[in-house]
Amino acid sequence: PLPEPGEELHLQPLVFAPTPTLKVRGRLDGKNAAGETRKLQLACNFWGWRDAMGRTLIVDDGFGDRTAQGVCSMQRTLGATVDGVYGPATARAFQRHLDAMSAIASKGA
Repeated sequence: PLPEPGEELHLQPLVFAPTPTLKVRGRLDGKNAAGETRKLQLACNFWGWRDAMGRTLIVDDGFGDRTAQGVCSMQRTLGATVDGVYGPATARAFQRHLDAMSAIASKGA
């Protein structure tokens, strides 16, 4: 609830919440690894990587057009080649992103 006028405002510290681990052999491109696709969809939603219409991804374990668009959004943000496939290069870029966010979070702790 919001404080009443004149009341002191107490803010909670920001806590870094890790995203699902994405350990992928090969690549995610709609032809394999349905269990990992769910984790990828969750990670895209957590970090704000959306489909082409700006919608969150449906977490359904299926790698369809909207998931590929979410991966494209991820790749653009991370500076990876934009092809809609979560492969080794995108995985490395994502890991660098996670490492950087973790370093920022640990400095604030």
